[in-house]
Amino acid sequence: PFAFKYPQLFHAVAVHQAAVVENPARGFAQAVGPLLGRMTSAFGTPPDLAYWKAQSPFTLARKATGLSRLKIYFDCGTEDDYGFNVGAKALDELLTSRKIPHEFHLYPGRHGWLYVAEHFEDSLEFTSRAFGLTK
Repeated sequence: PFAFKYPQLFHAVAVHQAAVVENPARGFAQAVGPLLGRMTSAFGTPPDLAYWKAQSPFTLARKATGLSRLKIYFDCGTEDDYGFNVGAKALDELLTSRKIPHEFHLYPGRHGWLYVAEHFEDSLEFTSRAFGLTK
């Protein structure tokens, strides 16, 4: 969320299979079960849903100014084990409705390092173009 919260500090942001959850109150703990332990240090125990929502890319995309200058790339697997593909698609729709330029992809795959390894080159290519390093 740092790039969305402080777009003036960033030129580009790229992320794979991000934990994009629009409404964490609806089954959030069940959806991210195994990941929840890793997230409690950032969002509290139990997770502070108000803080989560305030830091959400959805909230930030609705409020932030300057996002149209930020080069944004994100992707997710169509069979993401945590359902993050649903949130990623919703974020794509929100950014599109606000006319915020971005690149979004849903690729076949599940959540994990194999997915990232398969698509890491895509985000590197995007970032290289964002910084004018490739054509």
